[in-house]
Amino acid sequence: MNEKILKNVLLKPYTSMYVGGPALYFVEVESIEEVTEAVVFANEKALPYFVLAGGSNILVSDAGFSGVVIHMDIKGVKLLEETLEYVEYEVGAGENWDQFVKLCVERGLYGVENMSHVPGTVGASVVQNVGCYGQDVSETIQNIRAVDVETKEEITLSNSDLGFSYRKSKLNDRDAWKGKYIVTHVVFRLNKTGELNMSYGDIQKYFATHTEITPSLQSVRDAVISIRNNKFPFPDSPIHGTCGSFWNADTVDENTYEEIIRKLEARGFQEKAEDLKNKRNIFKVAQGYKVPYGMFVEILGFKKRPHGGAKVLDTHSGVINNFTGTASANDVYTLGQEVVDEVYKEFGIKLKFEPELVGEF
Repeated sequence: MNEKILKNVLLKPYTSMYVGGPALYFVEVESIEEVTEAVVFANEKALPYFVLAGGSNILVSDAGFSGVVIHMDIKGVKLLEETLEYVEYEVGAGENWDQFVKLCVERGLYGVENMSHVPGTVGASVVQNVGCYGQDVSETIQNIRAVDVETKEEITLSNSDLGFSYRKSKLNDRDAWKGKYIVTHVVFRLNKTGELNMSYGDIQKYFATHTEITPSLQSVRDAVISIRNNKFPFPDSPIHGTCGSFWNADTVDENTYEEIIRKLEARGFQEKAEDLKNKRNIFKVAQGYKVPYGMFVEILGFKKRPHGGAKVLDTHSGVINNFTGTASANDVYTLGQEVVDEVYKEFGIKLKFEPELVGEF
């Protein structure tokens, strides 16, 4: 393990925003044993550590990280069980998420097709309960394997253990298990038959304007990729750098949802208010109502607004883009915080950063 531990490795190229300073120590781990050894190394050095996956949901400080970065690189897709109804795969936490979705679609398996073209890794998707166009990753997860960082032992946790909710799990909840476990493998169950989820307007609009295309697993994946590419760039270069969705908000109760509608009407945004009224059923989830925060960002004039080398995207008001390719982490952070402050001031909704902050800000 010691020969794999590197010093002062710049983290910028490992993140989808393409910003950030160096890690004091950096190590790629390819097995459960190497995960454990990396944690032991950090403990022996009395240093904090951070697990870096695909780098798509983090914002690394310009000063970097004064600790040990554990880069998750456990790979493999293993068939565990197959019946007439479903297939179960055990997937390494370091596998590319979109490549796994592609594999499932090519094999005619239902459950993750709407989550196509989401950057990041399989392990990170579980921690964040990634979701897109009406599907959540938690709907397909059977269990995970993880390392308990205190005991250094491997543990299996079931779907029900993980406490999934909207864009959350116990694994990223500071009041629960955040930092307690490192995910190494995920077991998914995908169905051989199913109904396509085409409830979201963007998908419906795509097929309405492409009447020659028959809805299928592959064509829904193609549709999602096209829709996402038109809204924001896939982070394959610095000028396309993003963290994905930059803000989120807790679900709100029905009274708060109705109050938002009234505030929109009072400010003259009748069309936006009607949109919320018409989409009550779409935004309704088990915990309450999802808040379409991008609408607030647009209403308050942040869309296209730059700060230094970063700006809110022209085509998506929920995403900050490193449009110059040379933005600093501070550029991104400052712009993100301005949005948080203004939305709270005007609407009383407390947005939160979706990417995790790494290092000092």
